[in-house]
Amino acid sequence: MRMIPPRFAAMLIMFTALAVSAPARASDFDVQAYVEKYRLADSSLNGGAGYALLKDSGNLAWGESYVLNDYYMLWSVTKDPCWIDKMMQHIDMMLSTMAHREELKAARTFSDKEIEDLAKAIAGRASLVSLENKDANGYLVWPAEYPGWASPDYSTAAARLIESKSQQCTVTIDPPLIKDLGRAKQVTGHDYHLVFYEGPFYAIGDYTADTMLVKWKEYRPGEAINDIPGFSLKVEWTPKAQDEFVVRTIAQRPLQFVVHDGAIIYPMARFIEAVKSSPELQGRFGSKAESYLKVITGTVPRKWEPSWTEFPETSSGSYRFLESPAELYPGSLLPLNQNNAMGRALLVLSSPSLGASALLADKAKKIARYFKNYLLTQGTGWYWNYGGVNFAAHENHPEDAGHAITDVGFAIEAYHRGVEFTREDMVRFAKTLLDTMWNGSLDSPQFGGYINNKGGDGWNNPYFGRHWIELCEFDPAVWDACSAWFKTRGEPVSYIPSLLYAQDIYRRTWKKTAASSPARGHNGGK
Repeated sequence: MRMIPPRFAAMLIMFTALAVSAPARASDFDVQAYVEKYRLADSSLNGGAGYALLKDSGNLAWGESYVLNDYYMLWSVTKDPCWIDKMMQHIDMMLSTMAHREELKAARTFSDKEIEDLAKAIAGRASLVSLENKDANGYLVWPAEYPGWASPDYSTAAARLIESKSQQCTVTIDPPLIKDLGRAKQVTGHDYHLVFYEGPFYAIGDYTADTMLVKWKEYRPGEAINDIPGFSLKVEWTPKAQDEFVVRTIAQRPLQFVVHDGAIIYPMARFIEAVKSSPELQGRFGSKAESYLKVITGTVPRKWEPSWTEFPETSSGSYRFLESPAELYPGSLLPLNQNNAMGRALLVLSSPSLGASALLADKAKKIARYFKNYLLTQGTGWYWNYGGVNFAAHENHPEDAGHAITDVGFAIEAYHRGVEFTREDMVRFAKTLLDTMWNGSLDSPQFGGYINNKGGDGWNNPYFGRHWIELCEFDPAVWDACSAWFKTRGEPVSYIPSLLYAQDIYRRTWKKTAASSPARGHNGGK
């Protein structure tokens, strides 16, 4: 089965839309009708498999996790166990790719025994992998060996001179470390042999592929040699015939990421919690839930413990990037949204119904405090930077609307579990959306692309509304603004689960006034 890449599939779902109509009230969205519209679109996304067949952690974190959360929200609204069943099918397939490190060719079902055996094998293998071993180039070995989902798409590439034979000529590599991800993707990981001849001319052989990259090319003194993919070679002094150099290139390495793990295991943890909290679901899905929990607790806490950092003076904590030259920001504290992605998962994993791990609960609380410490008042709302204040300086810009869905979702999850955030804090998040980001119109609603600017249609992707719309629990005007955006954008199907989930929140929270209150909105609802 041919997979639809996530970046195109999101666009496909977005444009699988309904006719545009006027902004609606909460009671106008018929649950059954909209669930069926979503069900139809979901069945066409890679044959109903979503992105669960893929092994790259980026595709799973920024594609499949949304699908799983969609299913969870639809189950929460409808209580139809078919959505829990869909979650189970997808999680089973993801565990298969984790265990076997290869993508499934097509969707399939797994028995309880198959998943139980996979869980035991995964947890057992994790306990045997050293987290300290490095290869000859100083790269950590475990990201490629440890059970988990990995991606090479966010790592550096490098090169170094390993042999040099010349009387006076020197060769330097520019740059020796590539952090530009587009350029890094060009790097092959091969060894290249550069030889100069009279003339002057040069040739480059690819030792690894046993081919000639450049057979006979004129060398112009002072000019860089740009034939090795991804790198330039700078030659100083005039080379002589038979001068030789060997350049070793290091391609992007598969890395595992805290943020990817957090995004992926969050809906898995919600599945486990839902099953363990329901006798009806426990009978049907209990065995799978136990296996999933064994995989998570047997792999995730151990591998990230070395990158955990605590700040005793504020009783807070954060994860760091790995200390590896493959990392773009080795050893740096994670940006807030990446830390919060794991914090959101830990909040659920430390639920009493899951065994209430004191260690995980403590980390979740410290991540919540870490995030809250970086919140600044901005009028009636909040302001925060993408990277707090400790991340790379060039990334200390205001948080954007897309990454902020993780921040907002984390705060909502923490509030509901009595961790750090108060209702007053949550009202400020709602006001961030309403008073700072929204243009105040219900007829043509727009939201800023960052948490400190207004309008401009920053929500250029329907995923950006997720979690933001759940803030209707703390201010009913959020519902009016976000549901109006849904209607005026052609009702993107990928937004339906979030919409119905928020509608349920809205009705439960404001049911006494929902039917009688006038249309809310800034500037008279215009």
